[in-house]
Amino acid sequence: MSKKLVVGIIGDFRPSRKEQVALSWYNTGYYDSVTAAGGLPVLIPPFADDDDLKQMLSMVDGLILSGCALDLDPVRLGMDRHPSTRVMPSRREDFDRRICRLAVENKIPMLAIGVGMQILNVVCGGTLFQCVTEQLPKALHHRDPVESNLRHVIDIVPGTRV
Repeated sequence: MSKKLVVGIIGDFRPSRKEQVALSWYNTGYYDSVTAAGGLPVLIPPFADDDDLKQMLSMVDGLILSGCALDLDPVRLGMDRHPSTRVMPSRREDFDRRICRLAVENKIPMLAIGVGMQILNVVCGGTLFQCVTEQLPKALHHRDPVESNLRHVIDIVPGTRV
């Protein structure tokens, strides 16, 4: 029996509210896809301690930076916040930035999805458009008024690490 590749998956996070506890959740498609591809998915919660995070990263062969329906905080990039921006909880953004930075430094392969791709871009020194429809009016519209949980089709090339 060959050893399966271990793929860490970053979940989404919601802080506690008036009568709701804080929680993390994971898109089933992420871990089902890793399993279907022969990998072993590991769900990674938003650790507060960097030593715990480094230990967890030492156990994975790859990482999925998951998507999210919310946005990075543009104020952290020195930008004014656009009225349409819906900022993700700081615990999620802080954690995603930390784990992404460590993964880049340690050359851990990543699949970055949605806001995960934005995190990777920012960690590597990139910038963001807050409102693509205003700032790039000819760009492909990315929001569907009927289906908010968009999915993107990708092709996996045999023999590659994805």
